[in-house]
Amino acid sequence: MGEQVIVLTDLTKQYGNFTAVDHIRLNIRKGEIFGLLGPNGAGKTTLMRIISGLIGSDNGKMELKSKNIGALIEKPAFYPGLTAKENIKIISLMRSTLIEKEIVELAMKFGIWENHKKVKNYSLGMKQKLGIILALIGKPQLLVLDEPLNGLDPKSTIQIRKLLSDLREKGITILISSHILDELFRVATDYIFISQGTIKKNFTYEEIVHKYPDKMPEEIYLDILEE
Repeated sequence: MGEQVIVLTDLTKQYGNFTAVDHIRLNIRKGEIFGLLGPNGAGKTTLMRIISGLIGSDNGKMELKSKNIGALIEKPAFYPGLTAKENIKIISLMRSTLIEKEIVELAMKFGIWENHKKVKNYSLGMKQKLGIILALIGKPQLLVLDEPLNGLDPKSTIQIRKLLSDLREKGITILISSHILDELFRVATDYIFISQGTIKKNFTYEEIVHKYPDKMPEEIYLDILEE
């Protein structure tokens, strides 16, 4: 068992009479990619918002070993009337860091560093890529990504997949949700299945392959969540 980056104990979050996160217990290890899977309304985004510090929990305990967290939750947050380069400069300034060489290189690779369009005129895929870049400013040790593959063309999907693998090799921990199961099964090292605010199953990649050797990701998803 590797070093723990996140330890959740009986974490609970309610909105009125609705329990979005229900006594979740979870350990997330350093330097791994954890895929968070579940239907709409299962509690994925609420859990990610709590871990990212955007909202608080009502009960339970959360231990974060790393305070340096980058997050892309729901829609990317940027200044729509500015270019990507201007957004990167402003966010870097807000986080009290110089514009990092790695950020510029990534923005150039994604074709947005010298793009003079205002971000409001970007495609969904371009906005997603900019959102990931902004989340990486400041060299976070924990990256939380909510549906980052939405709207990406095949080339961009491959680029993001490669980026996530490279970040993992650098020891960065990643928590990622996606409804694109095939892609999630390509990049994640661990899988957390959540339904109605509770964790139903938690598998490593090796455990999933051993238990479901001949099934497609969609079949595994349905088998686990419908048990």
